Amino acid sequence: MNCRVARKVILFGFFSAVVLAAPGILPAQETQGPLPATPPQAPPLEPGPLAHSTDGVNTKPMPPRTAIVGAWKLNTDQSDDGRRKLEQAQAKSQNSAGKSGNPRTGGGNPYPGGGGGGNPYPGGGGNTYPGGGGRQGGMNSISDADRSELRELTDPPEALSIVQKDPKGAEVDVTDDLARKRVFLTDGRKVAKSSDDTYQEIEAKWDGRSLVSDEKTSRGKFSRTFELAPNGQQLYETIRIDASAYGAARSAPQVYIQYVYDADQGEAR
Repeated sequence: MNCRVARKVILFGFFSAVVLAAPGILPAQETQGPLPATPPQAPPLEPGPLAHSTDGVNTKPMPPRTAIVGAWKLNTDQSDDGRRKLEQAQAKSQNSAGKSGNPRTGGGNPYPGGGGGGNPYPGGGGNTYPGGGGRQGGMNSISDADRSELRELTDPPEALSIVQKDPKGAEVDVTDDLARKRVFLTDGRKVAKSSDDTYQEIEAKWDGRSLVSDEKTSRGKFSRTFELAPNGQQLYETIRIDASAYGAARSAPQVYIQYVYDADQGEAR
């Protein structure tokens, strides 16, 4: 009997010790080492705000134009050198006159002291246009007014603004960057003469969508044609100068000069 009781007491004590030791064992197992940290979660990708570049707006080409009206800027790379073409024609005329032995058919150069390298564009220096008259070396004289007219034809402005004043195009105003205004009248009204170089009225006509003028100096005739390029982005100004207008014999060839203007992209739409 005592033996059985003793065994029960021993077993009870053993199980009691196990139960009391269990809480210590479990925490010890849980704290054997630090658990690996949970990797941070990347935020979900969201589309950024749309970028609106002002460069794309400013450089976007304008739609093709359907008429010569608007603002235009000179394209020097594609334009003729007006002075050089005229000087070459005059030199050729003089050489022909020398060979024929007739000094009166020579052309008076409207650019005294110049050669073929004068800058054809305003502000570029180069040749001057002093007043003159009389003959030099047997060449025909060119008046001051004619010199001024030729200078205008061979020194193109850097910019043009063309305005059609009425739907039928009876009056077309062409103003350049030097504040010179040329009023082209196509309805046959009388043209008023002006001594002001900054304002002139000119008789003209329409040839389709091209504006054509027939003008003259005291010596000869010349014409201008304003024509829209097929691409609608450029303007062609073609000038035809008769031989007598630049001091050559009437049998000498005409001079053709073409200036190319690009549509001004900065023009208000």
